[in-house]
Amino acid sequence: MSELIVVAFRDQYRAAEVLNELRRREWDWACDLDDAVTVTLDGNGRVRIQLNVDLSPGETARWIDLWRSLLSITLFMPTLGSLAASRIQTPGSVTGNGGPSKSAGIQCDAAWWKADFRISEAFLRDVGAVVKPESSAIFMLLYTEQIFPVLRQLHNYGNMIIHTTLTPEQDEKLGAVLALA
Repeated sequence: MSELIVVAFRDQYRAAEVLNELRRREWDWACDLDDAVTVTLDGNGRVRIQLNVDLSPGETARWIDLWRSLLSITLFMPTLGSLAASRIQTPGSVTGNGGPSKSAGIQCDAAWWKADFRISEAFLRDVGAVVKPESSAIFMLLYTEQIFPVLRQLHNYGNMIIHTTLTPEQDEKLGAVLALA
């Protein structure tokens, strides 16, 4: 089972600090944080995104597209489509236009999350409500059977935690988007 989790902070620098601290832990699920992303909004609403980049062919573009499209739909930021990092040219990505990549025939964009993936409307609403200017958040996808111990551990770092459990069908669709062709 997979969990899509957002941990929000009232401080614009806290998400990056916490993500680094979580990566140092030896918890079973900590390895999934290698693909997590932090989002920071300054007082003017300017967005900064931090993610680790795996230089494996194709994998970078897929994760960038996945996070870009999810952030776009949750935070209502259409400017993420021009994220400079999405212009990285790797196998499986669109060449240089900043658009979504096509993986295994699937186009991962904001509409995909609603129409095909059928992400929870409550999740989208709640994330949009808590990530505001002068705040930050960690977006993570964890593969764990035991979510409640993970949520307790995360609660020690931040008290605004939003999560949704992915169905087996959603897991399969996400796997198809992230699969190496």
